[in-house]
Amino acid sequence: MMEISGIFLLLFFLFEQNLPAAVFESSSKQTRVLELYSSEGCSSCPPAEKWVGQLKNAKGLWRDFIPVAFHVTYWDYIGWKDKLASELFTRRQRTYVSYWNQHIFQYGKQFGLYTPCIVLDGKAWENWYRQRSVSASNKNAGILKVSGEFAKPFNVAYQSGEGVKKGYSIEGVLLGFGIVSKVTRGENRGRTLEHDFVVLDYRTAKMNENAEGYDVQMAFQSPEGIEPGRYGVAFWVHTVENPEPLQAAGGYL
Repeated sequence: MMEISGIFLLLFFLFEQNLPAAVFESSSKQTRVLELYSSEGCSSCPPAEKWVGQLKNAKGLWRDFIPVAFHVTYWDYIGWKDKLASELFTRRQRTYVSYWNQHIFQYGKQFGLYTPCIVLDGKAWENWYRQRSVSASNKNAGILKVSGEFAKPFNVAYQSGEGVKKGYSIEGVLLGFGIVSKVTRGENRGRTLEHDFVVLDYRTAKMNENAEGYDVQMAFQSPEGIEPGRYGVAFWVHTVENPEPLQAAGGYL
C-alpha cells in the first residue's frame, strides 16, 4: 500500500509540474467577475456554493463571466475551522464593504460583512438566486491576455483601449474544482460540502506601464493538504483608485 501511494503521489507531482502552457485572452467586451464570499461554517452558504458550482455548465463561462469563491474566516469561531478560508480573503471583503459605504448608496442601508455575499463587477448582487446564469456585458473594456504554466509566473498584459494613461492593478487567483469536505462541527455538522471555483491562492500587484499598455508577472502557490480535481486561474484588472473589475481573463489549467 505504501508503494502504491508513493507512485500515486509521484504521478500527481509530475502531472502538476507538466501541465501545458495556457493562454487566456478576453475580447474587447467586458468579461464580468462574479465573486462569492462564503464559509464552511455558515449554514446559509451551501445553496450559494451550489448555485455558483452549476455555472460550470453555463455557455458564457470564461468568455462572458468568471466566478470565484473566497472563503472568509469570521465564521471559524463557532466550532469549525474552514481550511479554505484566509484572513486575506476576509480583508478583501472588508475592502469592498468600506468602498460601498463610502461611494455607493444602495438599498438605502449600510453594508456590513455577511455570507453568502455575491459581488458582480464590484457591486453587491442581492438577487443572484433568481437567475440561472450571468448576463453578458456590452461594455468596451480593453483586452486582457494571460499566458503561462502551472507553478511558473504568468505573463499578464492589458491594453485598455483608452488614450489616457491610468494606474492599473491586477488581481489573480488560483482556483480549485471538485473539492469535497466533510464537516464535523459547527452549523454544517454532518454535511459533505462540494466546492468549485474556490480560491486557493490570491495575489495582487500594480501593473507596469509600457509602450503597448500594461504588464506584470504573477505566480501562484497551491496550499498543502488540499487536492482539487482540477485547477484554474482567473485575473482581473481595475484602476488603482477603484476596486471594481474592468476586464478579466482566465480558464481551466
